[in-house]
Amino acid sequence: MVLYDEKKHVRQPVTKSIDRKNYATNQIEWIIKKGEPIDPEKPIDLQRIRIFTSDATRIWYTHIVMSLNKPDRLPINTLNADASSVCRIKYDLSNVPLDQFEMKKGPSEKLKFNGQPYYNIHHEAKITVGPADLKFEIWYKGAQYGKDNIAVEWDKAPAPHTPTPGPSRFQNFSLPVR
Repeated sequence: MVLYDEKKHVRQPVTKSIDRKNYATNQIEWIIKKGEPIDPEKPIDLQRIRIFTSDATRIWYTHIVMSLNKPDRLPINTLNADASSVCRIKYDLSNVPLDQFEMKKGPSEKLKFNGQPYYNIHHEAKITVGPADLKFEIWYKGAQYGKDNIAVEWDKAPAPHTPTPGPSRFQNFSLPVR
């Protein structure tokens, strides 16, 4: 989740979370940019926070997207047609006991949860970029959660574009984001 910035997120969807803060939704954090070196031996480490109530699921989804744009013209959210979905990742920390998470208490008059506590998951998402694949890991409190806690659903590659006689009507091709 990305904190909402009224200057940066003009006319973009916003949601208010149980911590009473506004977050911009569908945001993209570009972790690999064309021309930048990639070390297949060193994972990309992303610090993340998830917020949930005790009765909510500890399963969440995220997308990996790509763009054919130049690095200085990359879209900032998935609603942009130049952002193409590559895969959907399911993270599952439902097997981690609830008392392992940081509990917060919101003011009961301000929250719809009647003062019900909520929890923060400060975790690391690690992505290792190999020659022909991506490896995903989730780390929480120094413990690695892997195959049993992460499922990756790869999007199908688009059908190759067959050129039509005459001038092309399409300058760029991208997949719609689901």
